[in-house]
Amino acid sequence: MDVADLESTGQRLRNVSTSSGSFADVYYDRWKLKVATNAKLVAAQKAIFRATYAADASERGPLWRHGYGDNIDVDKEMYAYVDRAGFRLPDALGDGRFKQLGIKTHVDCCPRSVLGDGASGEAVKRWRPIQCLVALSDTASADCGGFSCAPGFHKSFATHFSLKADQPPVDATGRRTASGAVCHGAFLPLAHDTEVDAAVVHVPIPAGSAVFWDQRLPHRQEQRHNGVEPRSVVYVGFLPPCALNRSYAKMQAKTLQLGVPPPDFLPMNVDSKELDEFAKRLSARGIDNFWDALVRTQSKEQGKKDAEYSLTARERSLLGCAL
Repeated sequence: MDVADLESTGQRLRNVSTSSGSFADVYYDRWKLKVATNAKLVAAQKAIFRATYAADASERGPLWRHGYGDNIDVDKEMYAYVDRAGFRLPDALGDGRFKQLGIKTHVDCCPRSVLGDGASGEAVKRWRPIQCLVALSDTASADCGGFSCAPGFHKSFATHFSLKADQPPVDATGRRTASGAVCHGAFLPLAHDTEVDAAVVHVPIPAGSAVFWDQRLPHRQEQRHNGVEPRSVVYVGFLPPCALNRSYAKMQAKTLQLGVPPPDFLPMNVDSKELDEFAKRLSARGIDNFWDALVRTQSKEQGKKDAEYSLTARERSLLGCAL
């Protein structure tokens, strides 16, 4: 794809996207890992955790309660969550063959899991209570394919999705309750919930900014992009220390080594054992490490040394490679 000629090459985005919306399945490119492990971003996330979910249990309060332990020390341990990138073309460039649509209002968590302290039996791969994006382009105006959310909804999340043992799946108004929420893993679509959808507002974001939001905040990509420049972002995230997240980070490091998508973007039935079997098959073909092979290829193509693409000790720690 040529950014200088998006009109004729923009449709090639479909080659790097396995989903609708403006997501690009870009995970381990060196520049992207640098963004995901940026020192200032890491420091900001630690400060947010210390004031919320990682605060002392006696000071945390009900808003930040969780079932993942009372001794969360993000200064000693925290893991970078490898996510996708976003690249949204202006609507004027779309056609019948390739028309991007913004993902509608949703939360990236299931109320049963959140309100049940993670012990509800819900299939949860990891605990990512705070989400983040880094903007590579300006979306100061609305309807430019940018980010929108429902500010403050985390405070009413528990009331909106009240969780009770005898709760019916639908309340008297016809709204789905927590027990009736149709979750797809850690994804709950909410566009049908008119009360929530109406509370979502545009968030102006200048290029170079990072936006952090609680997983309980309903959010969406704007459905229209009336601007003239593509909207581009890098989705990132960080996992506070707990047994569940250590397991996820360890598996994520394995996917990085093998050059396959991170755990959240693998088929639901793929587990660590199957990744080990895949590694054995690669080894039988003389390939011990897809990442190292990629590093060597990129360095040759761009005339740079392998060392420039290797991970630093700090990056390896954040990405779970030391587990």
